[in-house]
Amino acid sequence: VGRIFSSEPTSAVFVPERRSYTSDLIFDIEELSRIARLSTSSLPGAETETALNLVSFLRGALNIRGSLAAALVELKTRQCLVALGDPGFDLDVAATGNCVVVECTLKALHDSGADSGIDDIVMTLGSHYHLIRPLDRQSSMFIYLVLDRVEGNLGLARLRLRELTNEHAQLRALPLQ
Repeated sequence: VGRIFSSEPTSAVFVPERRSYTSDLIFDIEELSRIARLSTSSLPGAETETALNLVSFLRGALNIRGSLAAALVELKTRQCLVALGDPGFDLDVAATGNCVVVECTLKALHDSGADSGIDDIVMTLGSHYHLIRPLDRQSSMFIYLVLDRVEGNLGLARLRLRELTNEHAQLRALPLQ
């Protein structure tokens, strides 16, 4: 006890450890909260692998030059399943609001007799392109991509989104509420 209360200086030894990591395991706090929300509410009983596949899918979209944000949206429930990036506005609100755009487009196609389905929808707003692409013609899910007009290439972004949806065909069969 006397030694604890003595006035002798104490020293601490710090031994640095070399640590390694893999980039697949690095998430920002926003990604983790969305994965948690995804695995507990949007996809009941879904495995962590499914959530990580969704994040991987959206990261692929964010790798498109000029991409600012991407979201996967379920049309029937109007729910943003997962979203990544920061376009400078509320991505969840914009993504779920685009359900109305898709629904109106589908209704117009049906009413006009042009039931060929939607390949993609492009909106030009100020400094952004907004791309909406259904996962396929029967899917109730779509990817929503926000692309910077100066940095991005609209044609290449559309092509890459088509490739991504084909590469991630398993996302079409996700168990939704």
